[in-house]
Amino acid sequence: MNTITKRNLNLLFVLCSFAGFIIWISGIGSAELSGDEPFSVFHAMLPVHEMIVRLSTDNNPPLYELSLHFFIQLFGNAETTVRIPSALFAGLAIFVNAKMMSRFFSQRTAFISVAFFIFSNYYLVYARQARAYALFLLLSVCFAYLFLRIIEQDGKTGTFKSLIQKSWRIGVLLVFCTVAILCSHYMSVFLVAISFVFLFVAYFRKLISQNAFFFILLTGFVALLFFLPQAFIFLRNFNKVATNGTWLKAPTIQGLYDQLWRFSNSPVATISLLIPLLYIPAYRRHANNRSFQYITFLLLLSYFLIFIISFKIPVFFDRYLIFIAPFFYNLISVNIDDFLSRYSKKLKYLALLPLLIFIFSFRIKGLPSDHLQEALRYSENENSCYVISPPWYDHTFYYYYERGKYFPEVFDDSNLPPSNVSFEFDLTKTYWNGIGKYAEVNVILSGDPGQSPFEEFNKKITGEGFVLDTVLGINKASNSYVYRKY
Repeated sequence: MNTITKRNLNLLFVLCSFAGFIIWISGIGSAELSGDEPFSVFHAMLPVHEMIVRLSTDNNPPLYELSLHFFIQLFGNAETTVRIPSALFAGLAIFVNAKMMSRFFSQRTAFISVAFFIFSNYYLVYARQARAYALFLLLSVCFAYLFLRIIEQDGKTGTFKSLIQKSWRIGVLLVFCTVAILCSHYMSVFLVAISFVFLFVAYFRKLISQNAFFFILLTGFVALLFFLPQAFIFLRNFNKVATNGTWLKAPTIQGLYDQLWRFSNSPVATISLLIPLLYIPAYRRHANNRSFQYITFLLLLSYFLIFIISFKIPVFFDRYLIFIAPFFYNLISVNIDDFLSRYSKKLKYLALLPLLIFIFSFRIKGLPSDHLQEALRYSENENSCYVISPPWYDHTFYYYYERGKYFPEVFDDSNLPPSNVSFEFDLTKTYWNGIGKYAEVNVILSGDPGQSPFEEFNKKITGEGFVLDTVLGINKASNSYVYRKY
């Protein structure tokens, strides 16, 4: 492959990033906010101090909500608006990753990795959601790039002082990036910790010099000092999770394959991508390539370590592993390029077959949507009351109820929620006093409340003189049940 000038190469990477951005923003305003998106928007709309205080009690560090806060200040909180930052973050991730792969491997490897980024169904999901995962992805790639940049300088300078003079700007960026990624998602602890484990392994195997070893350790120490206030919050929340567990179940062996499937778009693509992933000659030829060893080490140790830990504290879940995906795609890209570089034309293009299968497995699907607005329009009037279960559906409800009239102020302790809205953990314990004065009761159930509690609730409400009039599907796990007086 002919070498492209640096300027033209950067331009091509920008165009690729823009192409990914255009694909990812298609239809982002066509669906209601769902899942945890209203949670993100709610916190982003709060004053900064209150946002940080509220998030300190949750397992969500504040960086994403902080960035979304200022975006909302400028452009509003419509569905399209709040999702655009994620598409921007994902687009920037393409550019940074391509720069990393072209610098430490080859230009062809960079473009192969770009194709994996743009045509990944897995990335498509998180690049279109108002959640922290696209930012987590971007910072993961930035961290790896800066980490390798410092290692790259090793051997080009003679003393520790000269290394600092040559690389201090990169060191400052690495400190900033380390703090930022730890404040974007707590799963980033694995990325940072495993990178420093690699540093020790590389040092004792004499793959890097003492100067580079201590310089990167210094950046880690400075980053830890800056992260210290958030570190106490992390440790407190980790203790809760270690004691009480997570909302996930322990994984099965099948989960190892299922996650590769999510990375790979389809079952056929999964099997085909395993061929370049397991292409042993590439590993032998790159045995002394520190960048290759870092990517391999990070991918394998992160993937299997998180899987093993999840038998005790379940965290092996697709979106939590988004920081691993770039290294999965990059390792495959390097191995494909290695094959292309070493075999005859007729044979070498077979190496592109897994990539083509991956690309043709790409599907731009509609966003998952709650049809809550439809349910509210159907029954929103002064004679209606609402019973919502479970209570954590509250952010979604108030985002759309009366066009966001109470959002987010209703969550301030000094404000009372509307008197006709009730949030219940247990339907059988619904506050019944006064419910009979309404002509209509709209029961919104997010998830399955269980057959017995719902039957008991239905018996009680029919005893108050109501009959079930309409059932409206909100999403695959939620329904709105409209009861009217007869």
